[in-house]
Amino acid sequence: MRILGIPKVWRNTDDDAEKISVTGYLGRHCRDEEIDMGFETLYEGKAWPEAKERLGVMSVDTLNRIWLLVLEEDGYLIAIAKNGEDALLGRMCKRDDGKFCIEIVVRAPIENNMLGRYEFWHVDSTDKQRHAQRLNEVIRDHLA
Repeated sequence: MRILGIPKVWRNTDDDAEKISVTGYLGRHCRDEEIDMGFETLYEGKAWPEAKERLGVMSVDTLNRIWLLVLEEDGYLIAIAKNGEDALLGRMCKRDDGKFCIEIVVRAPIENNMLGRYEFWHVDSTDKQRHAQRLNEVIRDHLA
C-alpha cells in the first residue's frame, strides 16, 4: 500500500523557510517535486492489464492535469479532483496504444464534505458496494 495523501499547501512567512510547503497524508513533509512526480511513476516497472480506449478510461496525462493521488493499493488508485469537487476509484491499466491509464470503477461528487451519488463505470454489479465503500472510507478520512 502506498499513501501520499491530498496535499495541503500553506504559505510560510519566515523568509528563511520555503515559500510554499506541502504536507501530505499522515503529516509527512514533502517537497513540491515529490507531489509533482505524476501518476506515471506508480506504473513504472510493473506489468498492467490492457484496456481498450473508450469512455471511462482516463490517461495518466489527464490524471496529472485534473486529479491528486490519495491512495494506491493492489492495482487500484483513489484520487480527488484538484478543485475538490469529485473523487474516484480506478483500476490501473495500460491502453492498447501503450499509454498508462485507469479504468474508472466508481466516481462521486463531493458535497458538504461527503460523497454524493455514486456513478459506476467499469465494475461488475457484485463488486459495486465494495468499491463504493472503499472510496467512501478513504475520502471520508481525508475530508475530516
